[in-house]
Amino acid sequence: MRRFGKTPAARIGTAAFLSALKVLVRDHPDIAIEMVGAGLKKGGATGFVELKNMLTPDRSPDVSR
Repeated sequence: MRRFGKTPAARIGTAAFLSALKVLVRDHPDIAIEMVGAGLKKGGATGFVELKNMLTPDRSPDVSR
């Protein structure tokens, strides 16, 4: 139980969020699937940009190495 929040307020917030998520998935599965797809798309795009920035050298002249 403690991994969901260190304070009682955090645990209550987590429980409320999970309850709302359960209702969304149960009553509106199509919307839930669209939300998951949008999140995966955004996460993938962000991860790709971060990986690209890690692999490509910085070409700015202000960088002192």
